[in-house]
Amino acid sequence: MPCRMIKARHSNAIVLDNHRYYGKSYAHKATMRRMFSKNCSAGLSGYREILIFVMGLLAFWPLTLPAQENVTLAWNPSASPSNSIAGYAILYGNDGVHFPWIAAAGTNTTVTVSNLPPGTPYYFEAVTYDQLGNKSAPSPSLKYLIVNSAAAATIVGPITNTVLGTGTSNADTGFSLLMSGRGTILPSHKAQTYQAGKQYTLTASPARGSVLAYWASNNIVVTNFPKYTFTIGSSNLVLQAVFTNTPFTNTVTTYHGLFYVITTNVAEDSTNASSFIAADAENSSGSFTATVSTTGSFTAKVQMAGQTYPYTGQFPAPFPSNTVSVALPKSIARPRGQGFIMVSNLALDLSLTNSPMTGYITGTNNNVPWVAPLLAYPNVYSRTNQATNWAGKYTMVIPGSTNTSEPGGHGFGAVTVSELGAVSFSGILGDGTTVTSTSTVCSEGQLPFYVSLYAGKGSILGWLFFTSDDTNSIYLGSLPLTNNNANCISGQLSWFQSQPTAKIYPSGFAYTAVVLGSSYTSDLQYFGLANSFLFGLTNGSLGITNQVTFGLPDVASDSGGDKLTFRTATGVFKGTVKNPGGSPIPVNGIVLQNQNVGAGYFLGSDDSGSVLLSPVP
Repeated sequence: MPCRMIKARHSNAIVLDNHRYYGKSYAHKATMRRMFSKNCSAGLSGYREILIFVMGLLAFWPLTLPAQENVTLAWNPSASPSNSIAGYAILYGNDGVHFPWIAAAGTNTTVTVSNLPPGTPYYFEAVTYDQLGNKSAPSPSLKYLIVNSAAAATIVGPITNTVLGTGTSNADTGFSLLMSGRGTILPSHKAQTYQAGKQYTLTASPARGSVLAYWASNNIVVTNFPKYTFTIGSSNLVLQAVFTNTPFTNTVTTYHGLFYVITTNVAEDSTNASSFIAADAENSSGSFTATVSTTGSFTAKVQMAGQTYPYTGQFPAPFPSNTVSVALPKSIARPRGQGFIMVSNLALDLSLTNSPMTGYITGTNNNVPWVAPLLAYPNVYSRTNQATNWAGKYTMVIPGSTNTSEPGGHGFGAVTVSELGAVSFSGILGDGTTVTSTSTVCSEGQLPFYVSLYAGKGSILGWLFFTSDDTNSIYLGSLPLTNNNANCISGQLSWFQSQPTAKIYPSGFAYTAVVLGSSYTSDLQYFGLANSFLFGLTNGSLGITNQVTFGLPDVASDSGGDKLTFRTATGVFKGTVKNPGGSPIPVNGIVLQNQNVGAGYFLGSDDSGSVLLSPVP
């Protein structure tokens, strides 16, 4: 049966209707309601309820903001049989998820929640209960914001409505446009008569150093984006733009990160989950950078499969939490063979506490959808806050695979970290592919590493870590190696190739390696190696091991014609090994000074093999 409408002076019935908010003074009967349906539990039948907010309004003129407020809620009786309903209760809380407080209404269809402090959002939901105390499923929640009285409001209105159809002015149905904080409302309609039934779009433009916190309609937050479109009803409407000092001061920097599809559930911190990166990841993984301004606007760049996808956007003010979110639907298709790759959506979450940016990217690969989680860390280094813990030179080895269908050669590279945290990598992968990369080390030594390979038909990516307390053992061939708590690089890299025209491994591969990196200095004699050391090559049935000796400061050789030349600046070596069955074999590699070894690769006719420089037993 329909509800008897509640009458209350100086109060409004506020309901949500597609993000537009209307109110009607209870000198008249409210006609708009919030409708919802829920199934009852514990034997209670389904019901259809009408929940109406009745709340104190700001006075139109002069403006007064109360120190605390009461909220009265009213609803229609349940459609369940009256003998199955013992009473009603309102559950409420501050986050829309937890409802720790309860306001019992008994058999009444209205209840008042008192003494709600300003500056706090409240969420309310209704339940019924039976004689045994069993509660029904809750109604959809409604949100009510208590506006903070400390924020001084400036009245731009009121402006009296012109009621359509009569052509007369009605002071009882006035429209008020309010503004709090530093900013302007555009376009300026101070002298314009707003007409009932018409739609308007206003833009809140913050002053320098401010941002829009939210638009509120009849004291309810309706959006925290600058533009708001509304329709004036035939009742009182108070619309307010609230500006606040920018909360983005701690986020004004560039974020660097990765995104990739994972094949199974892993820990929330997925930076160590490279081994879970899905196959064919070159089409659903890549690097991500975003630069955030003091106003919360940002420019972002997604790199994937040899293509770059630019984005621009605006983070809204974080009201009422410290995390802001934005979704950017944007379809960008890139041709690929007979099909295409498309990035369709970028969704980001930004914390204001100098934390990582998180989110996800969705897309399709030849009409197959994918969703890739995203993680990006802020650049915290500058001339006044230098990356002294990580700055310097390093050498790094990407161990080859023992699987004959994957490259057996050890990839390698020289790494330089500047005092500002800029990282450069220059090296060669285990199949002979030259790789260069630039990125930025993050506050805890994290390094997002991504390079698109083979004209978009492959990639290598993963999270690396600069550290001084790594003791994990890694094998190069049968040789166990550790970092021994020295300055080093650890982590995993996943390497993909799907290039049918490749000279070696044309069937493609997907391989994950645990990397090993060492700090590097050019001052060590023999580059950290012994004066004489073993020089070994391994590839399937091929096995060559010779002993070479430094004759010159940067050249090691033997009497059989084997020769290696070292570059003092980087620790990279190259040379040749005499092949008993044919031409000399070119080799390339790099030294790891923490471990007193060197590693690299050589190429065969259709595969690659490993090179290892190790101590003489």
